[in-house]
Amino acid sequence: MSKVLIFAEPSSMQALRTACEELGHEPVFLSEREATTPEPLHVLKTFGDAEKTAAEIRERFADPVGIVNCIEGYVELTETLSQLLNLPTKNGKAASALRDKSAMKKSWMAADVATPRLYFAGTEEIPPLESDNFPLVVKPVFGAASAGVTVVDNLDELQRARRAVLRFNVTALAKEGHVHSGVLVEQYIDGPEYCVDQVWSQGRPVASCVLSKGVPGRSDLLDRLYMVDPTIPDGIHARLVDTATKACASVGVTCGATHTEIRIDPRDGTAFVIEAALRPGAGCGLYPVYQRAYGIPLFKTLVAACTGSDTPVYPSAPPRESMRHYWYNTPYIDSGFIKELKTPPNFYSQHQCVDRVIWRRRVGDFLPREGTTFGYLAWFEGILEPGDSPEVVLQAAAADLIVKVAHD
Repeated sequence: MSKVLIFAEPSSMQALRTACEELGHEPVFLSEREATTPEPLHVLKTFGDAEKTAAEIRERFADPVGIVNCIEGYVELTETLSQLLNLPTKNGKAASALRDKSAMKKSWMAADVATPRLYFAGTEEIPPLESDNFPLVVKPVFGAASAGVTVVDNLDELQRARRAVLRFNVTALAKEGHVHSGVLVEQYIDGPEYCVDQVWSQGRPVASCVLSKGVPGRSDLLDRLYMVDPTIPDGIHARLVDTATKACASVGVTCGATHTEIRIDPRDGTAFVIEAALRPGAGCGLYPVYQRAYGIPLFKTLVAACTGSDTPVYPSAPPRESMRHYWYNTPYIDSGFIKELKTPPNFYSQHQCVDRVIWRRRVGDFLPREGTTFGYLAWFEGILEPGDSPEVVLQAAAADLIVKVAHD
């Protein structure tokens, strides 16, 4: 069987294996270190030097037919390996543009893609801004999962947020070499937020799916809730897909997965592209939700695209399901080394909106303060009933998880 290289989160490995086998491929799950996962891991001894890594891959796995990447930190490595190994997922400048939020926004402005106004990007002191520019969003130039992102209302808050981002760069981005990547300050758009996940093949999207994030509160910009919203008008759904397609095509995406965050300004209906990434949303964590709601085999479509195989072009239509399928990133308060993680015995009977708890940490792991890194504690998947308030029922369920830490 031909081999497909995969960088993936443990929760998606079995689905990716099934997709590979259905297409006649053998998955090879790669890692830079040993870890306990549901699938065998192949640790790359030369990790950190792309040319040596490519040579190691050739020696150990002969000639792979594709590479699937689901992890933000491996986007640029995946691009380099695709070039060196002549794999279909060659996206050129898109790999760097969709990691660097400053380059990303400048590309969109040049292509007439609506995006929040950029006030500053760099490592220097932020120049004085007029009071009527506030509120503003302050974020790291590199990053993911909305970690390190805050909304500020005045100059004092702006300077505090700048210092927090610089600390984030040192602690969370050191491994990737982005310690000195700086701070980005942009216009704050208040309005409903959505995400569009797409699979691209031969320069066009072959599958496009939309989830709603509701109207995130200014104090909580973390990736918290993604859900199917049956009330999205067909015209809005089409506008979101078209906007995401234009944004990703303008930076040169040709093959693989993209995840695009969009807010709609309620004043005039403008769809503003907030960010985009060259990998699946939540590291493929959203794909099971999309598959249930849209009926599109996204894992199989992604593997087919990344191996250069033919894949159907699925209609960019609203979801076929009227139920509110969702993905939820559980909040937490404490930080420190984890002593106990447990789902109570009666949890699912008491919280029938939750079908599955997916733990993202293990006992013994260090749990950082929420929002200071890309990691998660746990995810929920399930269906919200028509009368359910997502914030109320999901926060109540999260509060019943047993999480004990030795405080840092």
